[in-house]
Amino acid sequence: MPADKIVKISCSFKNILALTDKGGLYVIGPNDDKHYRSSDTRKFNHQKRPNEETDAVTEFDLGADFHVYVTKSGKAYAAGSSFLKILGVKEDNAEYHLLDFGEGVRPIKP
Repeated sequence: MPADKIVKISCSFKNILALTDKGGLYVIGPNDDKHYRSSDTRKFNHQKRPNEETDAVTEFDLGADFHVYVTKSGKAYAAGSSFLKILGVKEDNAEYHLLDFGEGVRPIKP
């Protein structure tokens, strides 16, 4: 389990994604579809994300084989192979990819 306090959690039928009070994203599950970069599927794995120190996560969700998060600045990122293939991203390397929504998305105000 993460050392920090978990403030939000999302579950699919294969994976669990947790957000901590310090902004860390952690995932556990079989990793069949490249949710994360670790081969250890028996513990929560920290997902290093772009601009983690300066751009807090305001919302996230988890699908069967992907996850997406939105930051305070309004940027959306995704990881997971099938979702990225739908978007035309050919890389399957468990890295986060910035989603292009043209003008962007408005962050949810707490």
